[in-house]
Amino acid sequence: MDLPTVGEQVASVYTKTKAGGCFACPLSQSDYIGGQLSELAPERVGTLDKIPLVAPKMTIIKQLTLILASLVGSLAADSLVVIGNHNGVLPYYYGESLEKGLLVEVIKTFSNETGFDSHFQPSPVNRQAWFLEHGTANAIFAHPSWMPTPELMHLIGPLFYWRDRLFAQPGHQPDDIDTLTGTICLRQGFTYSDQLESSLGNRLHRFEASNDDLLVRMFLGQRCDYAIMDDLDFQYRAKQGEVDPELYTTSIVDAEWPVYLGILKTETALIEAAEAFFTPERFNFEQ
Repeated sequence: MDLPTVGEQVASVYTKTKAGGCFACPLSQSDYIGGQLSELAPERVGTLDKIPLVAPKMTIIKQLTLILASLVGSLAADSLVVIGNHNGVLPYYYGESLEKGLLVEVIKTFSNETGFDSHFQPSPVNRQAWFLEHGTANAIFAHPSWMPTPELMHLIGPLFYWRDRLFAQPGHQPDDIDTLTGTICLRQGFTYSDQLESSLGNRLHRFEASNDDLLVRMFLGQRCDYAIMDDLDFQYRAKQGEVDPELYTTSIVDAEWPVYLGILKTETALIEAAEAFFTPERFNFEQ
């Protein structure tokens, strides 16, 4: 069964989200706060009552070790558990347990066709390496330089490209990065092209946002003349605010990052199944 095109998937995700309530409204909802995410997967929470009573002489450290082992457990041999930012990355994966999005639908299809159980495991960015090293997750969608443990991963892909596109207010359509003047909204701590970095502080003033939701609201609220962010992410958020993204889209791409599926090298059966499933002919976000 062929996967739907990215346009069909974005439309499907957008329709489902609108029907179930606003998840990421970037416009006119200043009180929007994303759902709080559990640090532990829901299926782990109910395991505390299964911990056996410990002998009085058992040390506190041993008790804590037993509790931790019960909470974390180990991966089933037939599971693809993809680590993901617990805040979500629109429109690829999001929701309280990262149960929605384009990549979520892809791994569901992978499960149906291969028999491997698949799901996303929410995690703060600074805990992702621990989750992979200790067997709570065994895969990640990312550029190699973004992976917390790239030396442990077998890479499949690239599957699609993360494109940092320049968006501009109507009437401010530039010819290239070198001609930009005014103000630009960027993500705090993100890396941009040398060409853009050389323009900052001279003719281009930088406003920083701590997350993409704030960046889009600043840009669509006309706090800045330009913004740079992932192409699909902006399209999704603009549509959530019932705004036509084409009004702001330019042909200028600041940087492209190939995204791979990284699977722990020890998961040989998963790697074999994923190599057969994730082929350029079937998995193409560029359609």
